Amino acid sequence: MFPYWNTSGREDIRVRREILEGWFARFPDSAKKDLRQRFRSKNDAHHRAGFFELYVHELLLRCEFTAEAHPNLPGDTSTHPEFRVYKDGTPVFYIEATLSMSSASATAAKSRTNEVYDTLNRMESPNFFLAIEINGAPKSPIPGAKLRTLLGQWLSSLDPEKIAQQIETTGLDSVQPLEWQYGDWALVIRPIPKSPALRGRPGVRPVGVTMDGVKLVESYETIREAMKSKATWYGKPDLPLVVAVNVLSDFSRNIDVMEGLLGQETFVVGVGEDGNMVSRGMQRKKNGAWWGPKGPQCRNVSAALVTICLDPWRIQEITPELIHNPWAHAKLEPTIWLLPQLIPNNTTGQFNRQPGLSANDLFPSLRP
Repeated sequence: MFPYWNTSGREDIRVRREILEGWFARFPDSAKKDLRQRFRSKNDAHHRAGFFELYVHELLLRCEFTAEAHPNLPGDTSTHPEFRVYKDGTPVFYIEATLSMSSASATAAKSRTNEVYDTLNRMESPNFFLAIEINGAPKSPIPGAKLRTLLGQWLSSLDPEKIAQQIETTGLDSVQPLEWQYGDWALVIRPIPKSPALRGRPGVRPVGVTMDGVKLVESYETIREAMKSKATWYGKPDLPLVVAVNVLSDFSRNIDVMEGLLGQETFVVGVGEDGNMVSRGMQRKKNGAWWGPKGPQCRNVSAALVTICLDPWRIQEITPELIHNPWAHAKLEPTIWLLPQLIPNNTTGQFNRQPGLSANDLFPSLRP
């Protein structure tokens, strides 16, 4: 991502580069070197973490706070949160920034799966598109040349007219596939005849249909783990601790955030006196960051500041939401926060939504 952002000649990207340079100029001098290294990284996870830290600092400034970077905490600790945050010169909370995203191993497996598609798209398949089903995930790079040779020999033995007639009569699943095993990873490929107009035409990529049989990590799981990992770093701090989380999943919703923090929603049923099934209402599993097997946990975290898929394109569109931990040891005073909040109601057991400023209010212009 960074090389593209750094070199693109597009006017809209140039404007955003200037915005981020302005943010960086306001960033604490003592932490600029470390931030610059991460922001300029060719590793997307490091780059996005650097951007999010830069964003959190700018957000604090626009919410009328000041921030001290990487402060020392009381007691014997070698870890330092991103910022100690001040309001009118008085320290009011710490904030730590993190990302909620797939693990490095899952990202690497997805990358290797994409390499499979890329290597197959480099082969010439004059008569067929390919319907590819992948089961599992390769743990090491696949021998692409060997796979292309095997697949090319197999496709050359097939008659596209006969295959087309079979698909029309009995469906694609009836076509005998090529099955290829690599460790505990399996590839199933079925041929789909090209139309007569496309047959023999060079440069037509053969991969047509893809189906990944890889288990998807649920968003709530990555949110939970991101929160728990930060909650264990700082012991019991002397100020409320806010963990800012940027959830990097296009499929995440607000319900995933709440399930990551409080546990999965489940509907409980039982058997009534007449023998019929009756609803016992909704409960949460004890598998959240804040609500675990033994009840409340991560109580040193006072609140979560959550954004979903925040990037430089969506600065004005995505408004962070502050979610207060009902069981926190140190409560964060809601009146100091200007953005929308979810505040626990001890009477109802629910959260009250408190409105606040929007992202567009804080970032009204794309001018730096």
